[in-house]
Amino acid sequence: MASALPPVEGAQAREAGLQPVPPKGKKGGDQIQVKLQDLKVKLAQLQLIQVDSALETSKGELLDLRQNHVLNEQRRQDALVREQNRARRREAKAERMRVKHLSATKIQALVRSYFVRRFVMPSVLEAKDAEVLKQSRLALAETMLGLHQNIHDLAFLEQDQCTGATRVQAWWRGVIGKRVASIVRTRHHLHKVLTRMAQAATLIAAIARGRQARQGTSRLRIEREKRKEHALKMQSDKMVKAVITIQSHARRKMAMATMKARRAFLAKEMESEGFAATETKGGKPGPSGERGRRGRNGKNDAGAKRGVTSDIAHSNSEDQPDASPTSGERRKSLTMTKAMRSKTQEIEGSTKPEKEKSPRKAPAKK
Repeated sequence: MASALPPVEGAQAREAGLQPVPPKGKKGGDQIQVKLQDLKVKLAQLQLIQVDSALETSKGELLDLRQNHVLNEQRRQDALVREQNRARRREAKAERMRVKHLSATKIQALVRSYFVRRFVMPSVLEAKDAEVLKQSRLALAETMLGLHQNIHDLAFLEQDQCTGATRVQAWWRGVIGKRVASIVRTRHHLHKVLTRMAQAATLIAAIARGRQARQGTSRLRIEREKRKEHALKMQSDKMVKAVITIQSHARRKMAMATMKARRAFLAKEMESEGFAATETKGGKPGPSGERGRRGRNGKNDAGAKRGVTSDIAHSNSEDQPDASPTSGERRKSLTMTKAMRSKTQEIEGSTKPEKEKSPRKAPAKK
């Protein structure tokens, strides 16, 4: 076994606590061989020691496993015994409950039978006796009726039977006739009530229709009056618009004619005054002549203004009675007259510088 082991070198020798084997070919070869043999012996001993320790540990583990197995088996046996005891206790308890239920059922049956005999049976027997008594009475009545019929047949003859039947039939016919008469009277009364209700319904319907018709006619009249008023208003508005349009065109034409006439008059006057001034003073107008012309031009302008405004006012006074305009239309006409006046003033303002400049330019032309 020692010869089969390999030599210990390096890390294996250090782990075993031995010195490493020096390489061959050096001094002290015999000592090395001796040491190597000792090491081999020690290594074999160590391996044996390790094997022995492993065997001891395995034996200890096996012993522990056997003990655990024995303990588990004992526990299983104890659990089985406990389960069997529990099953026996459950069976004993079930048997006790079964016996208890049987005894309770017997006791209940005895108590019920006692109560039935004590309280129910007397009433049942009494009801049964009453039923038997009733049936016996009915049987007795039937027998007595038959006996009475037999006695009646012996006491009365066939002629008496016919007379009694005739009286019964007459009485029954009277009852039926009274019932039929009452039914006929009821029907006649119902027919009267129905007729009266129909007449009342017709009257109510006629009143309602008449009221609705009157309301409808009044509404239609109001609508017709409204339509007439609307048509008259539209016609009057249209007429007023036409009158205003005609007035505006007429005023425009009159204003244009007056302005043309005034411009022609002013041009003629300016030409005549310019020629007169040049002839008297040799083309050098003096200050007095300019002031006189300016004064005359101012007078003429004022007269033209008054003429234009008087013509416009006269035309407005002539047009207003025929047109009969409303307050809004009067406002429109006033605004139009103001606009015309402002236009005339602008035109007059534009013509004044021409008047002042024309005498100065006239000598230059000559």
